[in-house]
Amino acid sequence: MTNFEKETSKAYSQRQLKKRWDTLKKEWKAWKKLKGRDTDDWWESKLEVVPEAQKFRTSSIDLEFEGKLDQMFRGIVATGDKAWAPSSKSSKQIEGVAKLSSQIEKLCNATENMNQATSILTPIMDPYDIPQAIKVLNSMSEEVPEASLLYFFSPKLLLNKDKRIMLLSINPKIRALWLKAKMEDS
Repeated sequence: MTNFEKETSKAYSQRQLKKRWDTLKKEWKAWKKLKGRDTDDWWESKLEVVPEAQKFRTSSIDLEFEGKLDQMFRGIVATGDKAWAPSSKSSKQIEGVAKLSSQIEKLCNATENMNQATSILTPIMDPYDIPQAIKVLNSMSEEVPEASLLYFFSPKLLLNKDKRIMLLSINPKIRALWLKAKMEDS
């Protein structure tokens, strides 16, 4: 039994720890690159460079969890022949074991909080968002042909969230009739 297992009562393989470490570090880096940026043009250009950051566009990280990630990854550099990194396969004693042990403990704490963090990082999908409304509109191809005036009118109408909610909430059998009535009213 390793010191890590004794201290945490958790048995993780080196591979599991490395995978978790790498995933958290990658997400932390993406978050730090994007934090505080919120214009659409900026996001579009950044997502071309950092596509894995898409999930952060409409969500954020719990401040306490972000602080733990900062402690884990900020300023960590492995250099020299006595350095150790999670990918290292050497089991030699190295200088700074206390710091390493502390980092591993922080990693374990972050791992335990991951279920909570994952739900925080997962954007909440709005069932009445524009893509959902357009998907429904496209599914109505018999009643609303794609080349019709009604089809071209509908996306403009659906920019209004109340109208999207109405379209997605009413009986599917009368959606096309409702769209036609809205077009006639405009």
